[in-house]
Amino acid sequence: MSNLSPSSSSSENAFGFGTRLGIFLSFEAALLSAVSASVVLCYTGHKLIMKLRARQAIKKLHSGIVLPPIDATDSLGFVGLMFAELIQALGGLLNMRWVVDGFITEGSLCEAQGHLKQIGDVGVALFSLFIAFDTFFMLVFSWRASRAVSLGGLIGICLFIVLVVAIGSGINHGKSPAYIGNTGYWCWISATYTPYRIALEYLWMWTAALLMLILYGIIALVMHGSLVAEGRRLRFRSANSEKPREVGYDVDESRSHSQDSEDERENKEIANMMLFYPAIYIACVLPVSIVRWIDFTNSSSSPTTISPGGIIFASIVFQLSGLFNVLLFKFTRPALVSGQNFDSGVVVGAESELHSESPGHGHDHEKLHHDRGQAVVRKRTGLGVLPEDVEASGAVMAEGETPAARYARTATTITVTPSVNASAGTRPMTQESALSGRSGGVLPDI
Repeated sequence: MSNLSPSSSSSENAFGFGTRLGIFLSFEAALLSAVSASVVLCYTGHKLIMKLRARQAIKKLHSGIVLPPIDATDSLGFVGLMFAELIQALGGLLNMRWVVDGFITEGSLCEAQGHLKQIGDVGVALFSLFIAFDTFFMLVFSWRASRAVSLGGLIGICLFIVLVVAIGSGINHGKSPAYIGNTGYWCWISATYTPYRIALEYLWMWTAALLMLILYGIIALVMHGSLVAEGRRLRFRSANSEKPREVGYDVDESRSHSQDSEDERENKEIANMMLFYPAIYIACVLPVSIVRWIDFTNSSSSPTTISPGGIIFASIVFQLSGLFNVLLFKFTRPALVSGQNFDSGVVVGAESELHSESPGHGHDHEKLHHDRGQAVVRKRTGLGVLPEDVEASGAVMAEGETPAARYARTATTITVTPSVNASAGTRPMTQESALSGRSGGVLPDI
């Protein structure tokens, strides 16, 4: 946004104290997002390592056991989002160089910042949209894409991001002014290349915001009961139509009215929660979009001046996207952030049993299974975790029942089975894993 600021690549027009302070606040916002995304990614990696250790210990204890392959496709969408948030935040962290110098110097560091910002911005938009579509099809139509389709979509997103960055840089390589250069307070695509700014970045951000608003809005209406899914179609429920069965509906209608009211309230809470996803994304994108749009449409004959404070404020809100997303998913879909209810004691117990076993004593094949059967089952409360796949949990939709009602019914009636199928090498079905079906959007169970 070079026309929004008198800053140059020289110390002759150095930033004043107020400008430096504003850019430093943007740096701090990026730091918060970087730390939040890094913690989540490290914890996810830790959970995966724990699972791999458990699998190795079990294979040593039971040489003939065949364990199913690890399927992490459900969690990769969220992991991809966190990586995109981290890359976006790294671009913001480079602002510290301009704060220290007091001015922007175009060069390799400036170019790196511009590319990091573009990769992060487009990545956050597309991975957020991927999660939105996955949630939409699962909650509204009770359908989930196969592992191959999910992986193909995620790989396609990564390749598209690389393509977006490569197109602009490749076409404009060596041109003057530089494709990535000083835009006033940081480095990004230069004002000369406004069509590339729109086509290779903001178009996807605005498209993602619009589609997320539509998808999560439909989900909210379905969970609220205003929309009914019939096969592949959606229709509004008429006022005189039969009320769809709610949470835990009993076929013999023996459920109490007070319980039905409680279930309705919980469904409405989930419906309201759905609106936070597009709201958070739009809230982060809107301020910077307004600033950019004024910049895009500015003319030399009648220039529109945006105060430095407005530009810095928009950047700070945008840089906090990573922190907001971590908090949003932590409180609405904690299984995506913290992993499934994986009991590390299983690993410790298995390894202890293996290491303490002596040649003169046979090991007890049932001990490990008993310990695993006693794993603590975390109870879902309130909004808890959104279901990742109720169909895979074995829940059958009753006649006339909506997908939302079936989810709510299974969320309260699934029971915990402590027994283990030793020959299959599977962990006992817990309330967490039963509701989440195929790994519940987190690193899968062993």
